[in-house]
Amino acid sequence: MGDGGLFVDDFVSVIIPMYNAEKYIKRAIHSVLRQTYHNYEILVIDDCSKDQSARIVKELAQKDSRVKYYRQDKNSGAAKARNRGITEARGRYIAFLDSDDIWVKEKLKKQMVQIKKNGASFVFTAYDRINSRGKKRKGKVKIKKCVTYQDLLTKTIITTSTVMFDREKLGNKTMPLRRTGQDYAFWMKLLRQTNAYGIDQVLVHLTRRGGSLSKNKLQNLRDLWEVQVFQEKIPKTKVVIHLIGYCCYVFKKRFFL
Repeated sequence: MGDGGLFVDDFVSVIIPMYNAEKYIKRAIHSVLRQTYHNYEILVIDDCSKDQSARIVKELAQKDSRVKYYRQDKNSGAAKARNRGITEARGRYIAFLDSDDIWVKEKLKKQMVQIKKNGASFVFTAYDRINSRGKKRKGKVKIKKCVTYQDLLTKTIITTSTVMFDREKLGNKTMPLRRTGQDYAFWMKLLRQTNAYGIDQVLVHLTRRGGSLSKNKLQNLRDLWEVQVFQEKIPKTKVVIHLIGYCCYVFKKRFFL
């Protein structure tokens, strides 16, 4: 849309990257359509799905003009899909939702209240976890009410589907083009300019599908290393200390929180 000032004020652009999400995408979109805050658009970016995802979204778009469908030229990953959404978005505020996650109906309204009341430019929420059938797997995951750049060096506190940010204040930034850890890399970019403020209420249900927990944590370690060394230009000796801190955080979170 261009530089700040050209965005539609008080308008939220909800960006949903999608790839082979026929089992979940309708549920995700409906969770946005049920929001108590109504000034938004939904941009679904199809990363070349091979299932019935496109048909489902197009049918929803015919029924509600707030739903918009875009298809990528080739499969390029979630970062490029989200960046396409940012490019197409009209809103001053950007909110991300993964195609298999669900928002509580007050999510956008409570975030907008926080933005207006406290002048925040980067907000996120607490969440819980559900399985692929929508049954709760884990209760509320605790968050900090204020997250700084320093916090994120040793913790992965912010979850993509909980985030909303003000691109008029922070600039029309896009996600780094990484296959994994692109969200972490993006939060680091934003936190150079501001702090992230959390609403300590479960406003998002995250779907936990298959995959090894230990394998995921090893990938997180690699992402933290690469982002901090190559993007943030932090000395490797300091990054090693940060990774030790991250391992302590994961252990504490796994067994004591």
